[in-house]
Order: sequence, then C-alpha cells, then structure tokens
Amino acid sequence: MELMEGRGFLAYPFEFWHYSKGDAYSAYLQNTPAARYGPVDFDPEQGRCVPIDSPNEPLITHDEIQEKIRTLL
Repeated sequence: MELMEGRGFLAYPFEFWHYSKGDAYSAYLQNTPAARYGPVDFDPEQGRCVPIDSPNEPLITHDEIQEKIRTLL
C-alpha cells in the first residue's frame, strides 16, 4: 500500500487490490481538470482494449453474473 501510494496511486476504497492513477476516479479525487484515460474493456481473446461506450452501465448484467456463478457450483 505504501509503495503504491508513494508512487502517486490512489487506493480504491471498495477493493483492496485496486489502485488508480491518471483515470477518471483519481482525477475526481484529486480535483484535477481531466483524466489521462477513461474506462476500457479488455478482450483477452483478441488481445484488444476498447473504450466503454456507457461507463455508467455495468459491463455484465446481473443475469450473466448469476449464470457464471451457477456454472462454478
């Protein structure tokens, strides 16, 4: 934690492993005028990052989450 914060990263309060630097979240917390980059979705099959069209919408639906959980049980 101290190492990340010492390099300018900000801890995301809801996930102990999540740190931000240069994105919209850190820009908001630091009251800076703009973020360096916005939210993206990584497609591991194609090895590509694509901008998220609607960052206020979930990337995966509740039903899709429930289905993934069922497949693990």
